[in-house]
Amino acid sequence: MGDDNLRADAKANRDRILDVARDALSADPQASLNSIAKAAGVGAGTLYRHFPNRESLVLNVYRKEIDALVAL
Repeated sequence: MGDDNLRADAKANRDRILDVARDALSADPQASLNSIAKAAGVGAGTLYRHFPNRESLVLNVYRKEIDALVAL
């Protein structure tokens, strides 16, 4: 799901999930998706609406980090 089609609040949730996931997965690669959702202040349904599985979340965390490096 691309950021261009998201409402501002949905984009903010997605960005917060990605930031929390980056930190959580760096600390514990086995961190549960439910614990990531809770730490991001969203429900599990919100996390799964943006990232239907762990692979999708991890790939999007990676993509966000690469995009930040490219922007530099």
